[in-house]
Amino acid sequence: MAFARRGAEASSFCWPGLLTGAEARLRAAEQQALAPRRIAGSMLVDVKRNFKPGMPAHESVEQSESRVAEWQRFLDTAVHDLRAPLRGIGTSAELLMESCGERLDDGAKQLIGTILDGVSKIDALSKALAGYSQALKIAGPPAGTIRVESALRSALAALEGEIRHSGAAVEYGPLPRLRGSHEHLSALFCALLNNAMLYHGTEPPSIHITAQRESDHWRFAVRDNGVGIEPKYWDQIFLPFQRLRVSTPRAGVGLGLTICQKIVEAHGGTIWVDSQPLRGSTFFVTLPADVEGESGGGS
Repeated sequence: MAFARRGAEASSFCWPGLLTGAEARLRAAEQQALAPRRIAGSMLVDVKRNFKPGMPAHESVEQSESRVAEWQRFLDTAVHDLRAPLRGIGTSAELLMESCGERLDDGAKQLIGTILDGVSKIDALSKALAGYSQALKIAGPPAGTIRVESALRSALAALEGEIRHSGAAVEYGPLPRLRGSHEHLSALFCALLNNAMLYHGTEPPSIHITAQRESDHWRFAVRDNGVGIEPKYWDQIFLPFQRLRVSTPRAGVGLGLTICQKIVEAHGGTIWVDSQPLRGSTFFVTLPADVEGESGGGS
């Protein structure tokens, strides 16, 4: 694990014989587990289909606000209702493994492993949906200013375990003070850093973060040495549940970059990627500069 800020220039019992029935029930459970994701995706598509640029402005705003509120209620309810039974399934599977011990054959152990893997994936999905719901609620940047470096440091602390496990090296230069939310910009950096660690190449992840003033905004660059992205997918990856079809030990749920886009847009900025396969990726983020009282990376 390495963080670096460059200096002033750049700073118990068993049920033998029941595996066949259990496998069938597991397949059915897996299909049910995918239902929230299918519903979520279809609702997003429905919102896009029903919004027509030609609508009167007041009607478009009312429909948009109504659908966003409906979507937020769905997400909050789905996440809440998923978590309790999910914990029960995971705990039951772990207790079964412990209580049966060596009496389980390889097939039973593999089945329990599949259950636990499924629980882990649904848990990750529910957390991502909760994050997406929070991103939808952002009305805009707060009135106060924050140090971007402080938000980044919070993200690095939250990802300390993942950074250590992946052997990632994260470097960053001087970062400005600007108008924004510490919580949301920290979530932005968390998602971008996690994305770089998920889709790294044969070498440990190497991530570089810089900021450059351009007229009335700051342009941030988060560069990695990962697997890269074909140009035809540059826009698609910001859509909900869209993931790169690459071989990786663990894949995200496809909401991280969507959340990033929502956060950036709520702060009055833009986000895009420049990348080529096997040559890493650079995610660019522009955010409005705080014209009144910026002080570089000051306190």
